[in-house]
Amino acid sequence: VAIITQIASALDAAHAAGVMHRDVKPPNILVTRDDFAYLVDFGIASATTDEKLTQLGTAVGTWKYMAPERFSNDEVTYRADIYALACVLHEALTGSPPYRADSASTLVTAHLLDPIPKPSEMRPGVPKAFDAVVARGMAKKPEDRYASAGDLALAAHEALSDPDQDHASNIVRRSQEATLPATAEASTDDSGGATLAASAVGVPQHQATAPPPAPVPGSPAPYPTAPSSGPMPQAPQTPRPWPPDSGPVPSAPPGYGGGGGNWGGPPPQFTGPASWNQPPAKPKRSAWPIVAAVAAVVVLAGGGAGIWLLTRPAPAPPPPDPIPPGRLNALLLDPSGINSIMGSSTMTPGKPITSMDTSSVTLSSPNCLGALYTSQDPVYAGTGYTGISGLVSSEPGDDYDHWVNQAAVAFPSADKAKAFVQTSADKWKNCAGKTVTVTNKNDKVFRWSLAQVGGGPPKITMLETQEGADGWECERAMGVANNVVADVNACGYHISDQGGQVVDKILAKVDNE
Repeated sequence: VAIITQIASALDAAHAAGVMHRDVKPPNILVTRDDFAYLVDFGIASATTDEKLTQLGTAVGTWKYMAPERFSNDEVTYRADIYALACVLHEALTGSPPYRADSASTLVTAHLLDPIPKPSEMRPGVPKAFDAVVARGMAKKPEDRYASAGDLALAAHEALSDPDQDHASNIVRRSQEATLPATAEASTDDSGGATLAASAVGVPQHQATAPPPAPVPGSPAPYPTAPSSGPMPQAPQTPRPWPPDSGPVPSAPPGYGGGGGNWGGPPPQFTGPASWNQPPAKPKRSAWPIVAAVAAVVVLAGGGAGIWLLTRPAPAPPPPDPIPPGRLNALLLDPSGINSIMGSSTMTPGKPITSMDTSSVTLSSPNCLGALYTSQDPVYAGTGYTGISGLVSSEPGDDYDHWVNQAAVAFPSADKAKAFVQTSADKWKNCAGKTVTVTNKNDKVFRWSLAQVGGGPPKITMLETQEGADGWECERAMGVANNVVADVNACGYHISDQGGQVVDKILAKVDNE
């Protein structure tokens, strides 16, 4: 818990500077012999194995400690670091990470869906109070987690028994004293007893703090500015409430109050002798500390920029060029492809179709013309289409056991082609469930029963049955890819999804152009 407390302080400082670490894990926490903890590696290393650093979309990190939103397209905020710190706390308490799996996919699924493990059940002797601490820190939804890493550390400290709380405070104080450049001087209080100024760790007072605001995607998060550096603070009149921060960014010491709440708030004001009771400064100070501090800030800023460059989404590929009308014929299925889908071996195509059908037909529901037939001139009129290529294939004779009308129609742009399919889908839905009477130019009457529309743009289908035709039926199908609309009618006595399959084959050719 003492180590988690120090790392939480480093994370809060980084978050205040607008930097997310993205790879909080045990190997990135260095602990000195005196238990002083450093959070290192603010730059993401290259991938090594399937369970180490990797990239999935914009997610970069170590899968054992990565928050659920890192594996999806959800916005990633500083609370992903809090999730990782909770995973580290679990491992520190139990000796193992929260989720263990033999494959990366199983590990990802565990972070997304599996229940949050309880440390007290994983290892006897761990107080049950830690179950709630880890559960909140590893909440699947970022907004359900602690508002800051300091809040997580505070909750972990409170989960300890009173003796263990004192022990954790002693560890932090000892690490502070051993890491400082000079030993604290002794002073005498009113009772004549000796004390160590600015080194004893008491129970700090709680000061509430608001969580950093959510970051804007693609840029460093707009967290509040970290407390500025400046003249060395003077020794406090009362003992300093917490050790100096661990990690690369200096910040105000977190405040801790027994009973819950957030950490942080404005840094305390100090008066009295020089901070940490170090000897008085020499008359002439060296400029090197200032240079070193500036260099550290530059390195940290460069690391944040490097992380952003590594994790920003790859630019979307440019849209494909529109397919010219002269290429439409190459998109149609040949006889072997049609026969294979229709379950025949003797279907052959007729003459190529290079213009829309202007045949005179009368429908009881005129708006259903496109739902019944392909390549109809009234349906495509005014849409701006630039070309058509079609073929009608059937078996010899006039029994039409199998019959297919396939057409590829070009539009000036992909947007216009998609808009046509969307409009067609709306019209087909208005015809679903109807029985439509069709009268051709020879006054022959047909009645068609239209089923429901299957699917939705970019691909739609509809099954249609002709009354009094011994079960002869057709499947209308339409789909779009790039600037090409595939318009198909597949008919026969055993129709299921043959029309849809023809559309799929045509669209696959469009994608390969």
